[in-house]
Amino acid sequence: MKPISHTIIAVCLFTAGLLGGRAFSTGTEASSTMNAVAANSPRSASSSSIREGGIGKRRNLASLIARREADARKPGDLQAALERVDVATLRTVVLDQYRFLAAMTDGGKKRKSHQDLYTAAMNELWKRQGIATLEWAANLEVTKERAMMTKSLLRRALKEDPAAALPWMQKYHAEFGRSETMHEFTTIALRG
Repeated sequence: MKPISHTIIAVCLFTAGLLGGRAFSTGTEASSTMNAVAANSPRSASSSSIREGGIGKRRNLASLIARREADARKPGDLQAALERVDVATLRTVVLDQYRFLAAMTDGGKKRKSHQDLYTAAMNELWKRQGIATLEWAANLEVTKERAMMTKSLLRRALKEDPAAALPWMQKYHAEFGRSETMHEFTTIALRG
């Protein structure tokens, strides 16, 4: 084919795409007729204004950001799912997620979902067992897991009940302690 033919075909395709895009964005006569019929029906009269408002909200950036922030604040389905799980399974989830996170070298989106599951499972375990969860953590066989679980639980215990957490804090400091962890624990206990 000659170069002029390529140019003519390209211009025709561009024009067809432009016209087709405009037709889809403005709607067709058939769809506007169906909207007029639907608006006159008694069933949709009360909900049409709700639907129109919902479409407008869905398409602006500020409402999308607000919805995203609202989703981040609510506990979500993860917490509800963990509430139905027994304690032994929660312990397994916490340990598995800790091991996975410890082995993971890259961060970002992949890490966040595992971190969220770990945190939610740890919170649920604490909510159910309280200070007794520290006994479970103290009896873990692997030293690094025992240190991290105890430290994580101590942070929570010191916020809620510093008096009950004090013996555990001293035990942790005797086994794993460094001056910065003792300072961190003391600061958490004082802030409450």
